[in-house]
Amino acid sequence: MEEHKQEMEDFLRFINSSLEVSETGVSDWIEMKSILELEEVGSDGQKEDILRRKIKVCQKIIGVFIGNQNSDKMIYVIEMGVVTSLLRFIDSQQLDKIQIYHIWAFFVFTCASNNQICLHLFNLNPFPTLVRLLDHSDTLVINKAVLSIFNIIIPGSNLTETASVHPYYESLDAVDGIQKLFDLYNRISNVEDKDAIVESIGNIYRAQEIPNDDMKKYIISHLKQILMRVDDDSKAHAQIALSYLVQNSENLTEIMKGIDIDQIANNLKLNVDENQIFFDCWIIIAILENRADDELRKRIIDSGYVRDLLNLFLTNDQESITLPHVHSFYVLTTPISDEVTQLLYSTKPYPALVQLLNHTDCQIVDYVVASIYNILTNTQDSLNSQEIAQTVHPHFADMQACGGVLKLFSLFQRNLNKYSRDHSAICVGALYGSKEITDRNIRREIISYLKLLQNDYHDQMKFIANSTLIDLGKNEVNRPEFQINTQVAQSPQNEKVPPDNKQTNISSQAQFNNEFNLFLCGIDGMIMIQPMKAPNGKYYDYKNIQQYLSSHNNQDPDGNAIEITHLHLDNDLQEIIKKFVIDNPDHPLIRPGFH
Repeated sequence: MEEHKQEMEDFLRFINSSLEVSETGVSDWIEMKSILELEEVGSDGQKEDILRRKIKVCQKIIGVFIGNQNSDKMIYVIEMGVVTSLLRFIDSQQLDKIQIYHIWAFFVFTCASNNQICLHLFNLNPFPTLVRLLDHSDTLVINKAVLSIFNIIIPGSNLTETASVHPYYESLDAVDGIQKLFDLYNRISNVEDKDAIVESIGNIYRAQEIPNDDMKKYIISHLKQILMRVDDDSKAHAQIALSYLVQNSENLTEIMKGIDIDQIANNLKLNVDENQIFFDCWIIIAILENRADDELRKRIIDSGYVRDLLNLFLTNDQESITLPHVHSFYVLTTPISDEVTQLLYSTKPYPALVQLLNHTDCQIVDYVVASIYNILTNTQDSLNSQEIAQTVHPHFADMQACGGVLKLFSLFQRNLNKYSRDHSAICVGALYGSKEITDRNIRREIISYLKLLQNDYHDQMKFIANSTLIDLGKNEVNRPEFQINTQVAQSPQNEKVPPDNKQTNISSQAQFNNEFNLFLCGIDGMIMIQPMKAPNGKYYDYKNIQQYLSSHNNQDPDGNAIEITHLHLDNDLQEIIKKFVIDNPDHPLIRPGFH
């Protein structure tokens, strides 16, 4: 198997070096599409010649895109219909006639880091083709079919809310793809393929019970085994898959089998095998990420895990503190109740967290500042809800005692990324409340930046910045630093944005107060779940326009000829719609099934 793979990789490198890929223009793609669509007719020799020409087209596609994920070119090629023709050609062939070049030519498109490309591919209905290839006799063909399915499913998980059914579940299940993936899992030994299968099934059963008990047991067990491996890039995918499955109580029960919270705490306290501790961290992340469960969080805190984790942060060399360590603390800070916030605060977390603000890993720093931010703002929210007036944040003295205010300001000035800069500025401002910021540099820079955040693309950040400025402006020393033109805005749903979502790009042009009509589907006038933008600028809900085009000979409501691939998912608008629906759950135009 490995020799076969190496042989193929060497051959592909030859293809990539020998083809003049930079000169592949419009006429070349038109010709390639035409060749793929040729009927295999005539004498045996003529048929063989047509098949050889089609193989050369596949090789050229591979040569163009392997190691060169040009998103614009990929989208152009997909929209030209080349990939559609490729899928039709593969479908037309007997299974034993399909070669590795055929599926690899499709696979290279799925490797793109651009989620938009994978949405385009899903819209071509590739699952019937890919699922059929799972029965192929060539292990390399199977490998590329499995990885293609995986590469399409994973970005599809980002299209809808974490607690909702995966948007591609019905399409894969309709061709018995889930069961066929599991059947393949049971008969193969290749680790890469087995990992991709369990992670695909974990994603596709998001927020749903895996109904087959054997499948549930083996899939969850394998995902947990991935978390036990040393230095394996699959760990993050396995953790996410478990986090999706845990949204269902029956899956959670299966996941928790063999998991003892007290033992996890004891492992950390005794500093047992490092790999076991990493596994424990990943499990805590998996069972709590994006999930409200105060009782489980209280159990973990009461077990002593948080106390010993904070001690690890304080006493160990910083380079030995890893992302799973800090991520496992972060998931304990959100989403949580006032009671859990107080329990976390009682563990005296600030000295340890503040020390990690100097860590060399920017992602670790992001999780640390996010944890501080969550504890501070949860506490402030609780006081505000009780209408308890405070001149200064109740945690100010604790943060000041461990140098936290200066460390947060230092992080702000380092400007590692927008996420840490935003959250460190909010933390500093929130800590001072309506107290004078005595350091002139801190006062000037923090207030100036908070004013910029009033126009941020993220509603929660805008609201927090606005509220923080209002409090700071109550102090006569702080007041001259800015002209107060802030009004108390209506608070959006209390959400804590995780570090891995920090770059969400929400377009200001579609804010609800200005252009609510953008939220509405051009077919039925209801709020869209997946807003698809047509070439003429009009918007339609994905399912609506897909059904409409199918029943109207690919003509849109205005009578224009159009393919589903001509529409693009507007991720910015989708994020804004989600926030509107969260804030206005009873709005009469919310589409059934949105929640």
